[in-house]
This record gives sequence, C-alpha cells and structure tokens, in this order.
Amino acid sequence: MSKSISMKYKDWPSIDRNLYQKCIQQHDTSFLAVAGPSSWAQSSKNLVVFSYGRWLRYCEQTGVDLDHTAPTERVTKERMTAFLTLERNRLAMTTLTTALSRIMSFLIAIDPAYDWTWLRSVSRYLKKIGRCMPVKHPKFVHAADIFLFARHLMDQCLSEDGGQIQDARAYRDGLIIAMMIVAPARIGNISDIKINTNIINDGRGWYLRFSACETKEDKDDEWPLSPALIPYLEIYIEHVRPALMRPDLRGEIGCALWI
Repeated sequence: MSKSISMKYKDWPSIDRNLYQKCIQQHDTSFLAVAGPSSWAQSSKNLVVFSYGRWLRYCEQTGVDLDHTAPTERVTKERMTAFLTLERNRLAMTTLTTALSRIMSFLIAIDPAYDWTWLRSVSRYLKKIGRCMPVKHPKFVHAADIFLFARHLMDQCLSEDGGQIQDARAYRDGLIIAMMIVAPARIGNISDIKINTNIINDGRGWYLRFSACETKEDKDDEWPLSPALIPYLEIYIEHVRPALMRPDLRGEIGCALWI
C-alpha cells in the first residue's frame, strides 16, 4: 500500500512530536501571544500538521534519517528548493505559498533563535510571484443549483421505493455537499461534525453547532438546518452511516458523522 502524501502526526519522529506539543502548550501572556502556536485554532493546527507532515514525507522519501536529524538540520536550501519545485507540479502558486508559510511558522516556533532569513526570503519571493500571476475567474454556480444537484445525487442512490441504499458513498457525498450549502461553516468544522455534539435535534428541529473552542474565530457558531435537508440527514444517520461503518472501526469512529 502506498504511503499518504503527508505523514500522519502519529508517525512523526518523536523529536518533532515533542517539539510540536511543547509549542502548542506554551502559554505566552504577552500582547504578541496571538501569533503563537498555543493561540492557533484547531483548524489551523490541523493545516500546519498536514503541511509539515508533507515536508517530513518528502524528507523521508529522499533518504533523510528523520530519527537522527534535528528539524532545523533537515531544512537546507538545496532540499527545500527541490521540495518546493516538486510541490509546484501539483499545487497552484498561492497554495504552495500558503503551505510553505505553515511549515515555516512551525519551524520558527520550535527554534526562533535560528537564522531563518533565507527561508523568509523564499516565502516573500513566492508571494510576489503569486501576486503577479493572472487571476483565473471562476465560473460561478448558484448555491440553489448546487443544492438541487446534491439532492438529485442522493435521490439516485435510493431504490424506487426508497427502502434501500444503492450507493452509500455517493449518498454521503451528496449530503456533504448539501450540508455545506445550508450550513456554510468552515470546511474543517464540517469534516469534524459529531452526532449529538455538533449536529443536534433539540425538539424544535435540527441544528449544526460549534463551540468557540472549535471555530477559528473563537466564537460559538450555529446553523439551523433547512427542512428540505432533514429527511436526507435522517436517512443517512439511520441507514447509510451504519452501512458504511466497518465493524472493526466502530470504537475508533465513535460519534463522527462522516464515515
């Protein structure tokens, strides 16, 4: 089985995991603390972990002994240049710039005394190139049309009498699309929805709720779900979700809405 493009946190070298935990647990009470890792929202932490995990995967694939080299020792100009060149083949310039910014923010956090001047210069250069590139004007599709598409996708997955699910995965994907239309929360929040914690039926109707600690803005967020979505949601929870859940993963998945 091929390895994922980004190394999962649990597979990071112990030195990197320990440094990451130290960073996010440090509580700086100064007025500059807002910029520190301990103040990052969970969604930001997830993105940093993914981007840095991608860097670790590249280092591993190019023969770096991750367990016996410090994070700063791995970041040579030659290696970072080769990494960014490779990433440019699959990422847009603005996405590449953002990914580098996340990697750099973690590296600076774990060793602020190290001379990161050259890496900052690379980041500024990529940003400058990104600003000069022509803007691609997207073709906009009205949200109502996307919602109709999602409903049509889910309807196609049901048997004619509505009693059987013919394609559970496609039904789930349709519900995710519809959910993002009626409750346009951040993608990180949508992907982490938990039953009875974030998605709740309080007797008046179904709501999608996120507490302040779960949102990037550090504010409570609530979205009442459209009545047009409710029948599809209930079919998913009662029939589709159990069909997607492997018996050996029930304990690991817990109350996660998406399987």
